[in-house]
Amino acid sequence: MGLGYPPDWDEHTASLRPGDVTVLEGDMSFYMIPGIWQDDIGVKISEAFHVTATGAETLAEFPRKQFST
Repeated sequence: MGLGYPPDWDEHTASLRPGDVTVLEGDMSFYMIPGIWQDDIGVKISEAFHVTATGAETLAEFPRKQFST
């Protein structure tokens, strides 16, 4: 889920991390893609969420449980 628009069609992002000055307000939506990388393996997960006046709600109905192989 991303949005590209002229003049560059790139995905413009907010960086939600310590020191960031992005203000979260009601009715904003985000697509978060946290990742952890090591030399030979990595993992990325993603979640779309909507900011509400009392917190946030996810935009997908998928069970949140740990999977193992």
